[in-house]
Amino acid sequence: MSSTSNNHVNDAIDITKSHDHPEYDGQLKTNRNLLKYIIFGGLTCGIYSIWQMIEIGTSLDKLASGHAYRKTPNYLVMGMAGFVTFMITEIVWFWIISTSISDEGKYRHIRTYFTTPFFIVGIAIPFVLFYISIFIMLSNGATDANVISGTAVVLLVIGRIASLAAMMHDINALCKDHNAKLNQSSNTSH
Repeated sequence: MSSTSNNHVNDAIDITKSHDHPEYDGQLKTNRNLLKYIIFGGLTCGIYSIWQMIEIGTSLDKLASGHAYRKTPNYLVMGMAGFVTFMITEIVWFWIISTSISDEGKYRHIRTYFTTPFFIVGIAIPFVLFYISIFIMLSNGATDANVISGTAVVLLVIGRIASLAAMMHDINALCKDHNAKLNQSSNTSH
């Protein structure tokens, strides 16, 4: 890699200001935790979980604000629309997040786990199996659909937990990298 491209990678982000987030002070949260997400999500009847997903989307927008224009759809809006679209908008939101995390990881040279293939196996395929089982049950009431439905629900739970764990790990790693570069740039400017 040439020295000019190294400088581009290290200096490409103006991490002290963001055009989309004028109130942004530079430091990003790095302590997201799956256990806390599950416990507080349960205690608050899902309010904490919704806030956490909104915050992850906002952090991704802030991470990319210096080098790529990306606006993550609001999770609350996508989740509410999910009641009308049979959760398809939530699946789309997770797909957008997985591609955004993957792109940001490539940009920052950080290995990410919540990528599009992970999304497909962990979220999309279980949802498709679940929808197929519902269609079979509605069309002929076959008991075979119960087996598919039960399997799909188990895969949905496992896939969702694994996806959330990978997503939180990745966003924490990206934010730690961002904060380290912010600290490095503030130390060199003084």
